[in-house]
Amino acid sequence: FRTELEGMIPTYGDLVAITHDMPRWGQGGEVVDWDSSGNAGTSGSPSWQDVVMTLSEPMEWTEGATHYIALRRRDGRLAGPFEVEAVAGEGFQVRFLGPMTVTPYTANREERTYFSFGPGEKWTQLARVRSIRPRADQVEVSVVAEDARVHVN
Repeated sequence: FRTELEGMIPTYGDLVAITHDMPRWGQGGEVVDWDSSGNAGTSGSPSWQDVVMTLSEPMEWTEGATHYIALRRRDGRLAGPFEVEAVAGEGFQVRFLGPMTVTPYTANREERTYFSFGPGEKWTQLARVRSIRPRADQVEVSVVAEDARVHVN
């Protein structure tokens, strides 16, 4: 696949998370806003519990499934996945069921925080980087799907 210059971040053998709607490898987009109000800890700082996050895309929920969201940190590393639930009547919002361990960026001076979302293990496709080739203003990244079965002794 081709990407912008963030394709230069991983190196050979790194594990990366890929979200793409065509093969149904989760849903992705940007974090637009987040709210932890009403959840202040004893010192008045956010407790990071019950955070409600507004996303750039409406989420598709699978009835009876546990859903997860992962966030891309500013340095490209992955935070999560975190278990989330739907916010009644709000298709663009999710509520974190546990503590959120990263502060999402939602302003417009740089790229917003990206997310991957989906039921169970279908929130992403994990892959190992095989090669990285700069191509003008893009980067071509070659990967192979990661499968835990190949690591069984």
